[in-house]
Amino acid sequence: MSDRPDWQTIDRFLAGEATPEDLRAIDAWRSAAPGNDALLRTLRQGGTDAAAWDADAAWTRVTARVRRDVLPLRAQAREPARRPRRVPWRAAAAMLLAAAGVATWRETTRRRAASADAPVAMSTVVAPAEGRTSVTLPDGSRVTLHAGSRLRHAATLGGASGPRDVFLDGEGYFEVTHDALRPFRVHARHALAQDLGTRFVVRASTASPTVEVVVAEGLVSLHRRDARDSALVRPGERARLGATGEAVVQPVPDVGAYTEWASGTLALQDVTLADAMPRLARWYDVDVVLADRQLATRRVVARFHDAPLAQVLDALALALDARWERSGRTVTLHAARPR
Repeated sequence: MSDRPDWQTIDRFLAGEATPEDLRAIDAWRSAAPGNDALLRTLRQGGTDAAAWDADAAWTRVTARVRRDVLPLRAQAREPARRPRRVPWRAAAAMLLAAAGVATWRETTRRRAASADAPVAMSTVVAPAEGRTSVTLPDGSRVTLHAGSRLRHAATLGGASGPRDVFLDGEGYFEVTHDALRPFRVHARHALAQDLGTRFVVRASTASPTVEVVVAEGLVSLHRRDARDSALVRPGERARLGATGEAVVQPVPDVGAYTEWASGTLALQDVTLADAMPRLARWYDVDVVLADRQLATRRVVARFHDAPLAQVLDALALALDARWERSGRTVTLHAARPR
């Protein structure tokens, strides 16, 4: 069984200030015995915090119970000829707490058995191919999905305890109500992003093997599903996580370039035209083709708010000395003809 984390770690966890190391210690302890999770819920419901929790007083109460309920048992030994084995009072306290844990485990097991066969109803939100959609989840968190993105979650998301798991295909902007006892976790391909704050973007496109997380506010931990070590992403930082290796965290000069799409702004912040093409294609649900290689490396700095495709293409053509033509869903960009 994993050792109980110290009270400072538990206090940071209850206050929503836990570090990735704290979270790993708490998760290991919660998984070690069902009673541990129940204890955390009790602390949460009791409003325990650093100011209200008196560890010395709590220990005094436990000591009194040990001296009253446990130590007298030593005087009732059935074999008086044998010297009774000394049981330190702190160990007796641990046994008393363990007994309480067993009772909690039995009740938890009974409840789980009653609901083990109940299927979990899932809800799915899909953004249209050309556009975006916003939804408020059952737990109160708000998600904006980029064009063509999909989000799945339990219809009962936001229950009394346990993680709040959502599954993302595409790109989503999350505004999360943080709860240390009910961590909000975004499953995106091979990556798992866990909220330690409030506002962040997760991008997991099937066209790229890399999952990206950009944090606007708060903290997010990111790791592969098959790994325990996580990277902590702070406001103004972007983390990129491939299918192998560790996450690479770097500062970004403009977080808005990654989040403004949620409010209808297409931000192209000093990117090459080759990198801008997939974003244009996704935003307007078209296929974008470069007829001339020389255009691929030309850099773009532009912002468009709810602008029609023709307006965007005209602006890009003017800035890049190019021209464009459209046939059905295909847009082709050419270098401008020599004059």
